[in-house]
Amino acid sequence: MYTLKVMSGSIADLDWDGESKKISICGDGGASFHVKVLTYDTGNQVSECIGLTKKATTVAYRQQRPFRVVAGGEDMKCVLYAGPPFKRECEAASHSNYVNCVRYSPDGDLCVSVGSDKKVVLYDGKTLEVKGEFCDVHKGSIYACAWSSDGSKLVTCSADKTVKLLEMPSGKVLSTCTIGDKLGSFVVGVAMSLGDIPIAVTLSGIIHVLDAGCTAVTSTIEGHQDAIMSHAVASNGDLYTSSSDGTVCCWKEGGRSCKRVSGGVDADVNGAVHSGKVSTVSSNSLFVQLSVRSTLCSFNSLFVQLSVRSTLCSFNSLFRKNRAPSFMSLPPFVHAASPLVTSAPFVHTKLT
Repeated sequence: MYTLKVMSGSIADLDWDGESKKISICGDGGASFHVKVLTYDTGNQVSECIGLTKKATTVAYRQQRPFRVVAGGEDMKCVLYAGPPFKRECEAASHSNYVNCVRYSPDGDLCVSVGSDKKVVLYDGKTLEVKGEFCDVHKGSIYACAWSSDGSKLVTCSADKTVKLLEMPSGKVLSTCTIGDKLGSFVVGVAMSLGDIPIAVTLSGIIHVLDAGCTAVTSTIEGHQDAIMSHAVASNGDLYTSSSDGTVCCWKEGGRSCKRVSGGVDADVNGAVHSGKVSTVSSNSLFVQLSVRSTLCSFNSLFVQLSVRSTLCSFNSLFRKNRAPSFMSLPPFVHAASPLVTSAPFVHTKLT
């Protein structure tokens, strides 16, 4: 293993050749090239591709001979490179906004690009001749696309929080799956897994597995997006973890499934229950507690509680401020050692 800096800025995308010997990369090349091709084993640059003067956001490598590389980006155009060594051959300015993703079909005959102008553009894979333009496929920017294994379908994802399945080369929309209604439901990435199962990634960091027809989400894969600060095991065997991103996760079945705990500030993007770092989490037989700067919250559907600063936090849709609470004592619980947790008494409220 070796590390090689090939861009002065961030790398936005990469793609392998059909022989697994070369890699095309793109990104922010600064004053240099924004698209490059290099060998995987030595890191030697095979080509430095001109044609894009602004940051390149996407690149695709044709898997069949004659090899081609297509790249697009903030120049609002796609550039075709022939090689190796790869030289600029032609370009297509079919987009009126950023080009977010370009992908070759499995047989290499076609290439497709999607962009922030809500447009899908179909090209000849060898010449970049435009074969079709499909406008307003989505109601928002289209961030990514992926081909089915036989090249007959294309899946796209968008800021309109949907994933769509298109027939190719006609561009007809076959089905639509709406992921959610929050800001975190922006679908920023999509891929086709084995069996042509669409997999989508949202802004929240949650991976959504869809059915083959792209009509519904069949399962989700969740977790933290930042460092895990603490953990606690509940009496039923569930594992709760807290993170510096403000989220709390519940792990079941020995860690094989995970769900983010809801409540608290309930951030639109990642579902964080706290606006800051969660430093400590502990549990007892009834509920899970977590602590941030001496503030505690409960995630049991039956309880709300008062923090050490007497701030009332409710995670139950039935709770109303004018309801008369009844008080009850709870079994003692122990927090993991933390200088942020005080020994002040806690008052819990049971919803009636």
